[in-house]
Amino acid sequence: MKEKRAVMLISGYNPRAVVAFCRWATQHKVSFHIIASGKEDPILLTKYADQVEIIRGTKDLEADDILHWVKKVFQLYGYDRLVVLPTTEYFNRFLLKNREVLESEGCIIPLVDEALYIEISDKRKFADLCQSHGLDIPHEFKRIPESPPFVAKPKAYFTAAGMPLYPHLIRDITDYESFRNYQDLDDYFFQEFVTGENHYLLACFLKDGPFLLFSQENLIQQSGGKSVILARRSQYHRTENAKKYVDMLKEIGFYGLIMIEVRRTESGEYVMIEANPRLWGPMQFVVDNHIDFFGMLLRDNEFEINDTLEEEIRTEYYYWAGGITEDAQPVVFHHYSEPDFLRNIHDIRKHDIYLREDTLNIYLQELGIVEKAYG
Repeated sequence: MKEKRAVMLISGYNPRAVVAFCRWATQHKVSFHIIASGKEDPILLTKYADQVEIIRGTKDLEADDILHWVKKVFQLYGYDRLVVLPTTEYFNRFLLKNREVLESEGCIIPLVDEALYIEISDKRKFADLCQSHGLDIPHEFKRIPESPPFVAKPKAYFTAAGMPLYPHLIRDITDYESFRNYQDLDDYFFQEFVTGENHYLLACFLKDGPFLLFSQENLIQQSGGKSVILARRSQYHRTENAKKYVDMLKEIGFYGLIMIEVRRTESGEYVMIEANPRLWGPMQFVVDNHIDFFGMLLRDNEFEINDTLEEEIRTEYYYWAGGITEDAQPVVFHHYSEPDFLRNIHDIRKHDIYLREDTLNIYLQELGIVEKAYG
């Protein structure tokens, strides 16, 4: 008898990607269950609140907690296996550290082995990997530059004490002094600040070799290299440069979901910025364009999903109005401008990720139209 399978989502982080999966799974009648991060998890404001099985009392992660959640879902619904969706970097590394015990209890972790995951996800290791395959990376400095702008990237995701590290965009003297005062310089390496068109190469690779590609050009982003606010369709995935990344990933045996960020300079060179082998924030853009990443990922883990989406639907924009907050200022324009944005806003706002029936409460709260009122 065919095993009965479903998806488990650990919510509260990377919320736009979580919502994108919920929409896709609802449309395709794929069973999924949500573990909310707490009573203020935005997922509780959506119609997917009905799929929440547990509301966590703490945001700390322990393997025993996940096993408890898995067993509860198994008992309630009679599943044989649960795919745990790889939603965030911290969570993915937790899954990989605890893979053996989780898989022994019926979990499916749709990630490559830990060593390969780290080779792609760690900024230093992936830069070295790309350079060894003839792919351009930003110019590096032997030591911290004397003046901005430049980028400080962590050599590894965790410090020796186990604390996660993140890239820092050093744009001015204020950023510079703050970085030097509060960060250990030995944890970082330093690269030039590359400007130009900003593209995401988006892909899903199956374990036996086939793959599917898509790409987007990011137009507006929160400050500090944070979340994308506005993007549009790109043809970058059809370029020879994109093919080099595909060849490299196939050579090293990668499978699953991945986003690779590149910059196209004025001279036409594509320069690698970083890679994330997990769900990415603007995942809704893939769903809206009917690119079958989620279907591929789950079929590769023995789900029966009969309909395969074709790349026929054309949704031009991804937009997140709630990302334009005071804390995100000044927003960054990539090869785009405020007049361009204002000229196209009528068409752009139709694609807002939260201005939809299932997430309208989040939209209203993020824009300050109504006060927060979690259930």
